[in-house]
Amino acid sequence: GLASLPDDVLLSLTLVEGEELAGLTLKMADAASVKTASGSGLSVASGGNASAQHGFELVDPSRIIGSYRFALDRELLQMKKEVFNKHGFEVRNVTLSERCLATSRPLADALRYFDAWDGIVINELAYALRSRGYIERMEDGHEVEAWAWTSDQVE
Repeated sequence: GLASLPDDVLLSLTLVEGEELAGLTLKMADAASVKTASGSGLSVASGGNASAQHGFELVDPSRIIGSYRFALDRELLQMKKEVFNKHGFEVRNVTLSERCLATSRPLADALRYFDAWDGIVINELAYALRSRGYIERMEDGHEVEAWAWTSDQVE
């Protein structure tokens, strides 16, 4: 079956260098719990009602290739932080190794050299969910670029 995502969930996606997430430690900014990935290329953690900008932090920021925020509807991402937190929307933190999206080292190097990861991330989300979507690329906690699509465009 197709992957699905509830309408009121925000995904906070982080793409990191390397073939695995082994040794990559995630920690909740507002709690003492710590989770460490154990060698797979994908890590998913539920942030409860934590904000997208303050949910989980990567301990080693030098490995980050790109950070994104995704929701099915633009309005969820455009909402003021106070309103978002007040309503308790869920943030799901997803960390991907570049090896999940580019199966060969030369391809990953080319994508990094040409700063071309955005298209790969967008297509993975659009075609995995086969749904509408809105995604923002984030740098230093601010949106630098955004894309949107309809479900008709991915049918």
